Amino acid sequence: MENIGLIMIYKLEGLSQIDRDKLCRKLLGRTVKTHKGKYTHHVKGILDNIPHIRVGNGILIINKTDEIKISNFLEENKVKNVFIRDIILTKNDINKLKND
Repeated sequence: MENIGLIMIYKLEGLSQIDRDKLCRKLLGRTVKTHKGKYTHHVKGILDNIPHIRVGNGILIINKTDEIKISNFLEENKVKNVFIRDIILTKNDINKLKND
């Protein structure tokens, strides 16, 4: 069904602050500024290539087809506390996930 998605909630407990920062940069990407903010560029993360809705810190809504990519990434980065459940997407959610 097209209107079934996933909500993924992850907690970064048990990771050092350095590992948390590395994981977030790999997952979300980051904007880098040089020359006192004169130049900026975006370093892509995994979620730049996966349509998603970021609900809050550690909460994502994704298409069911992208579950393996993100689950494997979190597992490789030693995130142990991950909660995944199917959800019914609204028309607005479906449009956001298609347009990303």
